[in-house]
Amino acid sequence: MLEERIIARDEQYNYTQDPYIQTLQEHAPEEWAGLPNLEEKRQAYYKALEDPSRELLGQPQISQLRSDFAASANADVTWQVLGNTVVMGPLNTPDVESAVQDQGLVAQTLLNGILSVSTSDLLEVVPASFGQSARVLVGTGRYHDPVIVDGWSGYQYERNQVLDILQSATNNPVVLSGDIHNAFVWLLIPDNATQPVAVEFTTASVTAPGVDLLAEKLPGDTSTLLAVAERGLHISNQPTMHYSNIRERGAVYHTVGPSLWHADYSFVATAQEPTSEFECQAAFELSPGGAIAITNASCTPRNELFFDLYGDGDPLNVSACGGRLHRLSKVPSKINFFDLLITKGIKYIRFLITACRDTAAA
Repeated sequence: MLEERIIARDEQYNYTQDPYIQTLQEHAPEEWAGLPNLEEKRQAYYKALEDPSRELLGQPQISQLRSDFAASANADVTWQVLGNTVVMGPLNTPDVESAVQDQGLVAQTLLNGILSVSTSDLLEVVPASFGQSARVLVGTGRYHDPVIVDGWSGYQYERNQVLDILQSATNNPVVLSGDIHNAFVWLLIPDNATQPVAVEFTTASVTAPGVDLLAEKLPGDTSTLLAVAERGLHISNQPTMHYSNIRERGAVYHTVGPSLWHADYSFVATAQEPTSEFECQAAFELSPGGAIAITNASCTPRNELFFDLYGDGDPLNVSACGGRLHRLSKVPSKINFFDLLITKGIKYIRFLITACRDTAAA
């Protein structure tokens, strides 16, 4: 699990003072193509984001990560899992202009709506580092530029170091992330490569709004606006973005075994009420060995994901170990769920594995 907040993190890049971003703010979209030195300013912006002195992890943590991955590879584990608090995929701004270019007046209406969003409304949804104008969103979308510079996009030198570690991994690396309020699946591809080195599963927030909040502030039908934004995301993030859901709140449930990794992307119908329907809307699978590839899959039946601890559906109950494990005498009869995960989880799992081995040997 990476620590990306306290130990080594440099302050995020000051987007508002960058000449490229300032130029986008100061000129209307129809003027951008004719501006002198805009591309030079854009390349200077990228160099600033790639500055080797900008740290998110720090070199001691990167060295430890390299050592840990080498050790897990030598241990011949099936999956090498990297916990990561922010999105490692590029997450470039949605190219809404390309997404709606075939819609004539609708396209212009949509763009005018985005450009009319007030600064106060904009800052409720996106970081202050986006600048003081919604033009920045349209401009960075047009040129497929990174959008969240307080995440890995703002620390690209170290990001490339981590991707290099993943590239050298031999045991099916998988990255888990969040903190972006929306759900994604990524194929992580280094800047100097064409093939992915790992898959990243990004979970949505449980209740906090995402891009949907911005869409609600725009004129027009919210559902249509979100569809355009989602198409724009895939345009500006190809070929790395495999899946996205920027509309709903939810969670990802991972079922991991030696021969298959299965991820169920589940969402609530609404996060505005105390109770809500909750269902899986997309599922993906990975197989160990060979080229890194994501397969679209069927959702796991709900009764196979959720069960009462020690109940009939608990896979670690009576039926565990092929029916040989009948008594969990060392485990308390009642365990608080979070207590189990945080304080007793490792002991509990180790006990069950040991018990399985003992009964199997007997």
